[in-house]
Amino acid sequence: MKKKLLPLLVLFFFCAKTNAQITLTDTGHCVNTTLYATLVGETPINIGMTADDIYSNVLPIGFTFNFYGTPVTQLVAGANGNISFNIALANAFDPYSISAPLLGNASVLDGICGPWCDIDMFYTGGTIGTMNYSTIGTAPNRKFVVEYCHTGRR
Repeated sequence: MKKKLLPLLVLFFFCAKTNAQITLTDTGHCVNTTLYATLVGETPINIGMTADDIYSNVLPIGFTFNFYGTPVTQLVAGANGNISFNIALANAFDPYSISAPLLGNASVLDGICGPWCDIDMFYTGGTIGTMNYSTIGTAPNRKFVVEYCHTGRR
């Protein structure tokens, strides 16, 4: 039995499609280190941000997302690591200063905060950062992904 199972396992490893997620934790030891990552799935679309500390134009999610009982199909991506389902914030100021606890903070209601910090999208040592988005997967297992590339943090 073992002799028959081994060739099948080897064939599986060479033919199977796999996906992985990487979790990184910065402990302060990675000074002057550049990490590279690629958005997996559909071809990412450049959000077209041209200024720091603002929200993007209205972006289509690609599916209906139930956010605390409210179905949403659009959002705006913030240049500081957050997204908002309040599309009235399109192209408005994206606050990076955390002036109150997240729970109940009016500046980030109807949103999801990733790192939510001052990500310098366009002023990192002369490098211009980019923001891309993509909807990946098939129903009912879809994901909306925002990718921040070549960014810095103060």
